[in-house]
Amino acid sequence: MLVAVSVAWILVTLFSPTCGGTKNRAPKIKAHSTLKDITLGLQNYHIEYKRWPVPGNDEVKTPCAGPLLQILLGNNVDGLNVREIPYIEPPSAKDGVGGLTGSSSAFQLTDPWGHPYVILLDSNGDGKIANPDLKNTDPGISGGAPAQISAKVAAWSLGPDGIEGTKDDVVSWRS
Repeated sequence: MLVAVSVAWILVTLFSPTCGGTKNRAPKIKAHSTLKDITLGLQNYHIEYKRWPVPGNDEVKTPCAGPLLQILLGNNVDGLNVREIPYIEPPSAKDGVGGLTGSSSAFQLTDPWGHPYVILLDSNGDGKIANPDLKNTDPGISGGAPAQISAKVAAWSLGPDGIEGTKDDVVSWRS
C-alpha cells in the first residue's frame, strides 16, 4: 500500500507542473490564433479595397474595436465595406473576455485577459512599420530590435498584465 501511495505521489508531482504550464500557455496560443485572424483579415480587406478601413496617411495605431471591427465583421460602415464581406469571424466572448464583446455599435475584440487587441497599419504604403518592440520594457526584447519591421499590419495583445510594452505581450511579428 505504501508503495502504491508513493508511486501516485511521484506521478502527481511529475505531471502537475506540466499540466499547469499547459494551462498557462493556452490563453497565449488563443491570442496568437486571433492575431493571425486579425492580420489576415486586414490584409484581405486591403487586397479587396486597396486601402485600410481607417483614415490616415502614415502609420495608424488603433484598438480592434468600433467602426474598424464593424467593417471587418462585414458591415458597410461609412461606405468602407460596400460588398459587406466578413473578414474575421471571432467567437463571442465568455464572461467578457476572449472574443467579441459589447453591442453592435460598440463591439470590441478582446484577448483572453479581457483587453482589446491593438493594431498598427502601414497607411503610407511603404511595407514597413515602426517596431513596437523598441518601446518594450524588457531589454531582451527591445535591446536588439530593429527600428522597423517589414509588414503592412502588426497586431498584439497586452498579455496577462494588461500593460503595453511588457514581456508578456503576445505579438504577431515575433514567434
